[in-house]
Order: sequence, then structure tokens, then C-alpha cells
Amino acid sequence: MKRTITMLFVSAACLIAQPVGVGIKGGVPLTDLFSAAGNTVGSTASTILNTSTDRFIIGPMIELRLPAGFAIEGDALYSRANLTAGVTQNSTGAVISSVVDTNSWEFPIVLKKKFRGASLIAASVKPYIEAGASFRRLSGIGSLPSFLTGNQNGSVDTNNTGFVAGGGVEIKVLFLRVAPEIRFTRWGSENFLGGLANIFKTNRNQGQFLVGLYF
Repeated sequence: MKRTITMLFVSAACLIAQPVGVGIKGGVPLTDLFSAAGNTVGSTASTILNTSTDRFIIGPMIELRLPAGFAIEGDALYSRANLTAGVTQNSTGAVISSVVDTNSWEFPIVLKKKFRGASLIAASVKPYIEAGASFRRLSGIGSLPSFLTGNQNGSVDTNNTGFVAGGGVEIKVLFLRVAPEIRFTRWGSENFLGGLANIFKTNRNQGQFLVGLYF
């Protein structure tokens, strides 16, 4: 019993003793949140779609450094996108339109493996690879009308889960670590149905260029 308690205290002490880094991560998206086939003109109606993704990503990060060059990183990344859609009835000229601003929060958790050189200078520059899972929450898309999403009740799934993989370089300068990286996410499913002639959907393939600044 005493041995078990001692082992528990030793294990807890080892976990507490692991270095923890905190900081901020920012960057730019390399792909758009929304994917649209473009404008269409039909016999009864014309559809106009305009989508854009704001070119920024920002959020806090935390890293738990483990032995043998391994680390676990967790982020909370914020980005934005917007959609303007309109349908014009050719016979009556009536217009149905919708403007939606979408806030995206991503919570990736990745396992990292860092590689270091033999010399002192090389040891401060560590290439790394990473892989894990990401959880995303989209706000705003729940207000998209059914004429656009194809959902008869207008409801959408605002949550998604995806697989994350990437790589970068960690550069240590005094107490600060700078880590530029490329990250790819493959989301598991669509957030809603394709809509009119399947011309509108969320992009399941996501690329990001990110830079972490942490201690």
C-alpha cells in the first residue's frame, strides 16, 4: 500500500515537473471556409453567391513538453468568413437574399515530435512534425435559409471533427520560442447539405500557415 502511494506521488511529481509553454498562435488560412460553384442562371430563377474568408487566424496556445522530444499542444483558434447569397425569380423579379457572418473556433490537440541537432546552435532550431484531432464550432451558419442549404427545416450541424497533420520549425531565441508551420486539416463531414444544385458547401480540406510565439 505504501509503495503504491509512493508511486502515485512520484508520478504526479513527474507530471507537474514537465515544462509547460504558453503563448499565442496566429496566421492566415490557405483555403476558404466555404466552397461555391459560382453564379447560376436557370429558366425560373438566377442564383448569386459571394463568399470570402478573412485572412487571419488568432488564438492562445499551450504546450506540454514531454521527454524524448515529444510534446502535446492545444490551441483555440479564431477566424471569420462571410457569405452573401441571393435568388431572383425570373418571372416576378422577386429577390430572396441572405447575408451571414460566420465565426469559426477550432480546438486542435496534436502530438508533436521535435528533432534537434548535435551542436549548440542546431539544438536551438528544432524541426518538428505533428498529428492529432481538431474540433470546430461554427456560429452564424444556423441562420442560413433552407433555399440555400437544401435543408427543409433550415437546421445545420455547427460542430465538426477532423484529422490534423503538419510540420514546422521551432526556433528558440533566449526565452522566446518562434514556430512557423504548415497545418492541414481534413474535416470528417459536411456541416450542411449542398443546397441549390449542390453549388454551395463547406470545404472539408483546410490548409493553414501558422506562427506560434510562446515561452
